[in-house]
Amino acid sequence: LSQLFSGIQTSAKAISNLVKRSHLPGSSVLGLEGAVNVQGEDQKKLDVITNEILKRALRFTGKVGIVASEEEDEPMDVSAEEKDDKEVIYDEGSKYVTVFDPLDGSSNVDAGIPTGTIFGIFHHDESCDISGFLDSDEIDFNVDDAVCMVN
Repeated sequence: LSQLFSGIQTSAKAISNLVKRSHLPGSSVLGLEGAVNVQGEDQKKLDVITNEILKRALRFTGKVGIVASEEEDEPMDVSAEEKDDKEVIYDEGSKYVTVFDPLDGSSNVDAGIPTGTIFGIFHHDESCDISGFLDSDEIDFNVDDAVCMVN
């Protein structure tokens, strides 16, 4: 878990530096990217850049199996990408799921109002397979399925 927090700390410093430098004349990180995120908000260039920074930092710890970001439509299985990646540190495997908003309040950057990074870390239980009833409209599952859903 300490490697995971170290990755988050490093990415938070990089994001902070990007936000600070975004006010400099000629900065190329301000403005709209052209896409829309899951919440229906226009993505800013800084949103997309900070998303990549945090996602890479988490992936390179070697501890994260799945990442879900506000900037992307679906959660991403990063353990599948790690197999060909020489920069990932392999240690205990991909046992965590992380969810995050890399730059919460990005619309405030132009005005110099404070922003932040929101993240959550959850233990990834690979023995739980909930895909079978996620696609179903019926809510018919037992206690064990419910425990898998919240873990």
